[in-house]
Amino acid sequence: MSDIGEHELSPPQIGILTEDMYGALAVAGRLQQRGLTVQIARTDNSPAARAQAVVVDADLRSHAEDPVGHSSRWAQWLREQGCRRIEQRIEPTLRGNPSALLHGMVAGSGMKRPITIASTAYPSAGNVCIDGRQRSPVAANQRGSLVSQALFNNSESHVVDLDTINQGAEYVRSVIDERISSGIRNFVLDAANEAQVRTGAVVAEHLLADGYEMLTTTSGSWLRYYPDVGADGFVIVAVSSRNDFGDRQLKQVSASFGDEGVVLSSDEIIDSTDEHLINLLSKFRVIALESAWKVTEELSTTSATTGRAVRALLDASLHARNPCLGVVVSGGYTAAEVIDRLSVETLRPGNELEPLCPVVRISGGPFDGMAVISKGSFVGSDNTLVRLVRRLIGS
Repeated sequence: MSDIGEHELSPPQIGILTEDMYGALAVAGRLQQRGLTVQIARTDNSPAARAQAVVVDADLRSHAEDPVGHSSRWAQWLREQGCRRIEQRIEPTLRGNPSALLHGMVAGSGMKRPITIASTAYPSAGNVCIDGRQRSPVAANQRGSLVSQALFNNSESHVVDLDTINQGAEYVRSVIDERISSGIRNFVLDAANEAQVRTGAVVAEHLLADGYEMLTTTSGSWLRYYPDVGADGFVIVAVSSRNDFGDRQLKQVSASFGDEGVVLSSDEIIDSTDEHLINLLSKFRVIALESAWKVTEELSTTSATTGRAVRALLDASLHARNPCLGVVVSGGYTAAEVIDRLSVETLRPGNELEPLCPVVRISGGPFDGMAVISKGSFVGSDNTLVRLVRRLIGS
């Protein structure tokens, strides 16, 4: 790959310690489902620079003689990779050795007195946390297990109960701030449904944004919302066939991203200079391409025009060293044209992000690793393009 095709790569946004391979696979799958690039590390010489999230299989069963020290070394490794967030994944039933993993994570993080936020509920899997007790439909103890005992060895902690959670993230944050000022560093967040899990994720993001040193320990449920990556770079949305449904989807893209988005014609992009395109990329995070109304043209012709416009934007991004997070393409003809113009060697298939909306990653060439999400012209709802774009930008 030439120098012009190599972007400066950001460090991973989050590093997650898990006790075993099963936990690592569960976490990685949940993050990848959101559209994040994920790497599972099993040795400390695994390169992490290309992933937005790094998941560690700490394999504590094979290191039972010193689980804290082993976890500490992995946490230090994650810190060395530049991970801004370090998280522990625990079993929703609190099985295993979550306390050892947490103590090792604290020791290896390099943080002096971190705040620890525990969000252990996984409502969609039947596991809830009420009054600081983890409850599972298969647990022998129907009263639930005390999260503080399993994680903090009964060190001082505060349970943020459901009544508090239901008053919203801003109120929860005020309660946590008050407890922090009184010396408490460990918090357990109750949750019995997805909305309550999401509130906890928002609170964690706010604490991190305000400069608190923070570690998190979760069952993995809130990874649907956390981290809010807000990845650097831009997304291209390509729509060739003009119809009422496609127009409504583009209007939703424009409305949802406001000043960060723009809808332009493919012809305008093709006719633009590199300087103008580089300027566009510096202003907008979402660039949507539509074809002009030319009813006499075949769909294959308008798709080819769209493919050329996508390639022009991507070439400009290489010169600007501004990474493209991915391309969302509506229409089968257009998807084929776009991929044909990307100097693709092979394609790595990923998940079906929504019904009939698969993602692939480019392998080889100047756009190695870039995601392309495709959908049929009449697939989905008015907001489908918006949701697919948000997967790429990690929000």
